[in-house]
Amino acid sequence: MQYKQPKQAAEAIAAEPDWMAPFLASLARDDLASATLRGYRYDLRHFLAWHQSVQDDAFTIERLAEYELIAYRQHMVAAGRRPATVNRRLEALRRLCRWARGTGALAADAVLGVRPMRTTAIGPKVDRVGPSQR
Repeated sequence: MQYKQPKQAAEAIAAEPDWMAPFLASLARDDLASATLRGYRYDLRHFLAWHQSVQDDAFTIERLAEYELIAYRQHMVAAGRRPATVNRRLEALRRLCRWARGTGALAADAVLGVRPMRTTAIGPKVDRVGPSQR
């Protein structure tokens, strides 16, 4: 896939798509925190900006395909995004697909084969100084 010149998310998507407000409203009804809603909006706008940079045609939910989401995941990994960032952005897309399937806008689950990145658990610091070295 050949990339066009990258653009910032805010510049690339001047107006939000018509599905964004109803989607976020449905999440608000599910009692998601306002910070989560802001994060999902940002993450979806990031995806839309990326999509616009690699595709000639405009994004539509009806044509969202698994290969696009896999390419997006690979793009984020290649850009050095942390696993938590990649997984959060993929979760926003998972929620969007679930909502779109519920409304009938999306026929198949486009995120079904898109796996999250592995994260490593960071445990507590271990005191490596033995009792005889104190």
